[in-house]
Amino acid sequence: MEPLFGIAGANPDELEVSSSKAAEVAEIEGDLDGLTSAFSRIEQGYLRESLFGSAARFSCALCGALLPRELLVAAHIKKRSVRSPSERRDAANIVMAACNVGCDVLFERGFISVDTTGRVVSAGKTGGSVLADRLDALNGRACSAFTAESGGYFLWHFECSFRG
Repeated sequence: MEPLFGIAGANPDELEVSSSKAAEVAEIEGDLDGLTSAFSRIEQGYLRESLFGSAARFSCALCGALLPRELLVAAHIKKRSVRSPSERRDAANIVMAACNVGCDVLFERGFISVDTTGRVVSAGKTGGSVLADRLDALNGRACSAFTAESGGYFLWHFECSFRG
């Protein structure tokens, strides 16, 4: 049986290193849980609430799939780290619903973007793979989050994150 996502043909030396690292976990002494402190994005809960409200199901802005809320994220169109403070407060236009069954990571990693007409564009062909099939299925779809107000954020993503 063919493994998913191209594991076949992996370098055996790399697999050996992974096995070695896995064995090291068994050797860790003490508790495996630790206390950390981190900054939190205060607005994230507000953004999710403004986007999804009380809906139990919602549609992905990129693929259009109607999914349970827990399979969707409030995806940042323009990376939060490069937005101005006023852009961070533009809750109606800086996020879109993106599904956790592919669209969020494809958008985040630049495999797909949204062009100036509001259509999803994909980054090239990868030769009949599962990824190529998914990119082909998304290419040309209307993005439901694209508006005149969100267009500038999508333009930033297209120019700065898209691999196409």
